[in-house]
Amino acid sequence: MTRADRFGIVMRLGRRLACLATFPAPPCSRPAETERPDIPEMPGEKHPLSIQLLETHRLTPNAARVALMEILLASPQRHLNPEQLCAAMLRRNNGQSISSFKKAIYDLADLGPLARVVVSDKKNRSVTFYELADQPVHRHLYCTHCASLTEVFDAALEQTVRQHFLAHGLIPAKADLALPGICADCQPRSPAPCPATSAAPC
Repeated sequence: MTRADRFGIVMRLGRRLACLATFPAPPCSRPAETERPDIPEMPGEKHPLSIQLLETHRLTPNAARVALMEILLASPQRHLNPEQLCAAMLRRNNGQSISSFKKAIYDLADLGPLARVVVSDKKNRSVTFYELADQPVHRHLYCTHCASLTEVFDAALEQTVRQHFLAHGLIPAKADLALPGICADCQPRSPAPCPATSAAPC
């Protein structure tokens, strides 16, 4: 092979390489690891009842508020005090702090979703129970022996109470003072009351 032949081969290879360099590399068909397809929301999907109740009052459904509403909705007891609510929250073990959970209790009682029921225990101490504000305005009867609460719905009574508030220029507080007593189940176990005419102490 002469020198001219070798020179011609080199020139042809150079032209082929230059031609290949003008074509872009084919795109990679494998998606990048950081790319994730968007998951659209299902049309007509409804929020849980706990969130719906909060949104009814135009409140932001943060984690503590949703947990509180779910506890009250799932509880077999309608009325729970703060200690019972916090104990139920700790059993859920979802990472909520006691301080943020207690704040949710007080906030929702002030803003509408919850109602307060204030009772007087055996030692004349005030204890507050909380219930969902999903019922018409009503009153409560409290047994000082078994700590049971009975709801009383009486439209005529509520109308009379409203008239007295208006007559005296008062705005009703967001709390009900339960009337204490002894329920029928506890009466046989309770001590007999002192006669009104008895001079000796019982």
